[in-house]
Amino acid sequence: MGCLKFFSGEPPAEGRSNILYVNKDTGETYIWNGSAMVSSGGGQPLETPELSSSVINSSQIDLSWTAVPNAYIYILERSLVSDFSSPVTLYEGSNLSFVNTGLDPNTTYYYRISALGYGYLNSSYSILFDTT
Repeated sequence: MGCLKFFSGEPPAEGRSNILYVNKDTGETYIWNGSAMVSSGGGQPLETPELSSSVINSSQIDLSWTAVPNAYIYILERSLVSDFSSPVTLYEGSNLSFVNTGLDPNTTYYYRISALGYGYLNSSYSILFDTT
């Protein structure tokens, strides 16, 4: 797989084989099999990754999370408000850590992470906050 593509409502009519299509509303994942868009599962949700953080200095926070069995990709988001009304995606990939750089001193940042995998619903979010 090359990347993720999010959608709402019905899955796209066509796609590319190197993309995992994710329904933002339900968490169900789809793949293009060469002739049709097919559900890659939609079974049980993945376990929730456990997110932790450590302030490196006034402009950097080190974030790490636990591996989740059957997870293909992790999505890490940041917000300046606890309700995540305007989250920023910081990372999409299979690594288990990320260093958030370029932060403002004396600022509280909220982070959340979710896991995605074939044949599973997205995990619940693990959420934390830290202050530079």
